[in-house]
Amino acid sequence: MKPANAYLALALTALFWSGNVLTGRALNTTVAPAVLAFWRWALVLLVLLPLVAGELRARAADLRRAWRTMALLGLLSTSVFNALIFEALRYTSAANAALLNSSIPVWTVIAAWLIARERTSPAQALGLAVSFVGVFTILSRGDFATLARLSINHGDALMMGAMVMWSIYAVCLRQRPAGLSAFAYLWVTGAFGLVMLSPWLAYSLASGASLWLPAAAWGGVVYLAVFPSMLATALYNRAVDSLGASRASQGVHLVPVFAALLGALLLDEPIRAYHLAGFALILAGLAWAAYFTRNQALMAPEPVR
Repeated sequence: MKPANAYLALALTALFWSGNVLTGRALNTTVAPAVLAFWRWALVLLVLLPLVAGELRARAADLRRAWRTMALLGLLSTSVFNALIFEALRYTSAANAALLNSSIPVWTVIAAWLIARERTSPAQALGLAVSFVGVFTILSRGDFATLARLSINHGDALMMGAMVMWSIYAVCLRQRPAGLSAFAYLWVTGAFGLVMLSPWLAYSLASGASLWLPAAAWGGVVYLAVFPSMLATALYNRAVDSLGASRASQGVHLVPVFAALLGALLLDEPIRAYHLAGFALILAGLAWAAYFTRNQALMAPEPVR
């Protein structure tokens, strides 16, 4: 893939990922988050199975040996990560959720130090501190006195929890079986994650949620399964092959831009000054850290959304 086409692929990937946030936000009043997550991943598994069945059979022995690792990765990504995001979107805006998504590299550096004892240089630490100020700007909606009163929006807190879960996932990702294709990996972790979503789904159903979707919601579920999950995975992998992981990982910063614009156009969510200030600080801090970093492995891989 030519560099120009690779950057176009990254832009489309970011657009599809931003649509994940917008769709979850749009459906939060009509579909229970657990039900939305269930149907999204059930559809992903159904569509991908014919494409990966041969590879899964060929790699069955490797997958059996690595089942604990794959189960952990499925728990952290498909299960906990997606559950927290869909729950968060009941209480916070799509723009806030997407902007907080840009804090993933910050949490990944912290998780890498705590779990793998990877060291951070003083320059990286300064960049991360600036990014944290950006995160707090969004959480406090531009009023830092809000943090002193511990009055953080419930949805923002859940979204931050999702980002922390993803950072742990990013560090553990190195333990996955080598050579497994992106779609086969997506199917296996999706299957584990779907099983682990069962308690949350059962609780939602017991609380009055319906497993059956209204007709108008099926379009959103199909979008979640096809575009953010499958097509974005394929496009992102091609971009990584062309540009390398470090350059391609910067595509995450297009997600809040698309999400804020689409949220304003489609959901009537206003773009506030604190959105712009917070995003600018997050991006500035990460750019500083990336410029001085010597270990590009600290850059987070992208979530399965």
